[in-house]
Amino acid sequence: MKKILQLLHRKIDGKSIRLIFTALFFLTVSLFTALIISLYSEYTKAQITAFLQEKNTQQLRRMSFSIEEDVDDTIELANTAYYQIIKSADLQALLTEQTLSDFCQLHENKILYAAIYDIDGALLWQNAENYDTESVDSAAWFQAAETEIDTVAFDVPHYIQTAAGFQKAMTVSRYVELRDCGKSRSGILRFDVCMDNMEAELNIYPASQTDYFYLMDNEEHLICYPFEKRLESGVRTEWTLHAPKNQVVLQDKKEWLLQQQTIGYTGWKLISAASLTEELQNNTQLRTGIAVIVLLMAVVSVILDFLIQRLMIAPVLRLSETMKRFGHGELQVRAKAESCGEIRGLSDGFNDMAEKMNQLMERVRKEEREKQITERKLLQSQINPHFLYNTLDSIIWMIQSKKYEGAGKMVSMLAKFFRISLSQGKDIITLKKELEHAVSYLSIQNVRFQDKFTFTVDWDEKLADCLCPKLVIQPLLENAVYHGMEGMYEDGEIQLKIYAVNELVHIDVIDNGEGMTEAQVQKMMQGDVVSSKRGSGIGVKNVNDRIKLYFGEAYGVQIISAPDEGTTARIYFPMRRQEDEIEK
Repeated sequence: MKKILQLLHRKIDGKSIRLIFTALFFLTVSLFTALIISLYSEYTKAQITAFLQEKNTQQLRRMSFSIEEDVDDTIELANTAYYQIIKSADLQALLTEQTLSDFCQLHENKILYAAIYDIDGALLWQNAENYDTESVDSAAWFQAAETEIDTVAFDVPHYIQTAAGFQKAMTVSRYVELRDCGKSRSGILRFDVCMDNMEAELNIYPASQTDYFYLMDNEEHLICYPFEKRLESGVRTEWTLHAPKNQVVLQDKKEWLLQQQTIGYTGWKLISAASLTEELQNNTQLRTGIAVIVLLMAVVSVILDFLIQRLMIAPVLRLSETMKRFGHGELQVRAKAESCGEIRGLSDGFNDMAEKMNQLMERVRKEEREKQITERKLLQSQINPHFLYNTLDSIIWMIQSKKYEGAGKMVSMLAKFFRISLSQGKDIITLKKELEHAVSYLSIQNVRFQDKFTFTVDWDEKLADCLCPKLVIQPLLENAVYHGMEGMYEDGEIQLKIYAVNELVHIDVIDNGEGMTEAQVQKMMQGDVVSSKRGSGIGVKNVNDRIKLYFGEAYGVQIISAPDEGTTARIYFPMRRQEDEIEK
């Protein structure tokens, strides 16, 4: 029980109380409704089963009585032909006179073919052209008549050719004693009787796939069957042949009521097969009763749910909605003190908590703002002095080499570089100023490396007044110079492109260097690289972190590179044209 409760607790944890209560309520009502429907269905099923059983029993008795009469008529025909004609006449006279032929003619609607064989199977007489060319002594009907000399034997049905076409017939045989010149001689009388009357009895009640009758012999050979053509073509199989009778049987997830009536004398079985499932589905009383139960339970459920929701759940949901609004930033929202004592206590407690939390959040917000400002300044202050040392060394070397013009140019560019770097303590500068800073850096490096590479700048002047964090382009240029241009000899190219895409500022630093693998790109983005002693020390990760601090997690730096295909470092952030510095 404890495990079940724990499982339920895990399942409902975090779910809406309205959803949970409604689900449990309707689950309970549904189970109760299902129980009532089940009991009602069982009761109705018992009634329908009893009715169907009684109806089929009456129909079986009526059909079996008619079939027994037909069998008796056939037996009487065979006995009449034997005792009144065959037994009283000499064989030669019987073969030459028309007495037996006239008898067959008189009963032509019943007897389709007649013949007499001796005990060895030789044909002695027939009332039609010889159509039985095969040996008959091994036939079942012949052996049955030879064995049971005092009875009339019935064989399985077959089709024969008559003047009216093919007709279904059954071979009936009996043992006869023939008088041949005063001597007794054994023989077999054969009648092929028409099956029309017997099949008509079964067709009194129309057959369907779910309700039908059929007749079979002791060896389960079908004598009369309503779906004979489908059975012969292999489309249908009759599973009820071997199924237990006089009870309800489950087949293919459907219940069938199978009943059996034995035909006297022959021992044939008349079978009734009716789908109880189909009968229940088509029963109007059952469907109406279930519909009424469902409708009543639905009405009761809706009324009870409405009352409970209004009196109990609605105040809880209103309190929950108030809490959600408070959690989404509406810090001035307060809960209404209403409903029962427990919910009112929750509302008062929430209101007290909200007041205290507002005060706490205001203090935390102030501290966080100060922390972010400090963090941004710290990131911007990470300038390695090696760049300054290396540049000054280059200036000294140029002065010693009497390259005064170049030295003066480098001093001017270096002054401009640091003036923009300081930016009077501002964190945010215009894109134009940031571009000037980047160009100053590239120009210094181009002079230092004695034109080892060329650089081009392509930018949209409409973006000049857009604001961006300072010192974001120079680290990417530094990476292109010290890593992208490594191994290049006067054929290095660095491109700086600034453009807008869907209200986003894009800054691309492109070099034609040797490129990087995916693993190298990942290491660079994670800051897992050795700081260059020749550069500023502000890495790509530093720039990425600062962009995200200013503009959000959706923006930052993207590196696109592959071995031998160069590298593109792209900065992207939203386009802002405010005049005042952004402080977050």
